[in-house]
Amino acid sequence: MLNHIRLTRALLRNPKAVGALVPSSRYLASQMVGLLPLETEVVVEFGAGTGPMTKALLDTGFSPDNLYVFELSEQLCLHLKNRFPAVHVINASAADIMDLDRKVCAIISSLPLKSIPDATVSEILAAAQKKLRPGGYFVQFTYDLIRYHEVFDVGFRHVSKHVVWANLPPARIDIFQKI
Repeated sequence: MLNHIRLTRALLRNPKAVGALVPSSRYLASQMVGLLPLETEVVVEFGAGTGPMTKALLDTGFSPDNLYVFELSEQLCLHLKNRFPAVHVINASAADIMDLDRKVCAIISSLPLKSIPDATVSEILAAAQKKLRPGGYFVQFTYDLIRYHEVFDVGFRHVSKHVVWANLPPARIDIFQKI
């Protein structure tokens, strides 16, 4: 409930920086994290919100030193830094992934790609593609249960999809691999 209140406050302060009215469920988070390859070393998270994916990653034993979290909302970034002090929390656009000095093995994204302007989505995906190592994974969820965002058709191979019914609303997870 407290995370829902934090998300609502952040939404009211800056609606463009927050993509959902309800935090992702722990079921969605654990499914997304469970789809990452076991050998994944450096992970970037886009749109961390209140931190359900971050928590799921850390709960699996993932090293906070190798986790970089991008969140646009300043208020949510402060919350994330307090909740996960050992994680690299970056108050910036996902397109700023280019500023990282490490190659990325996987990206796990909660960005609302279908409600972000197409030019911004293209910029984020182009930057992500440049930073992902060859064969790297991009795990994205959407509330569109039928199809993924067509911007992934360039430079990525669609690996699989999964529907998580235990989320409000139900969500579809798509896994893409960098070509």
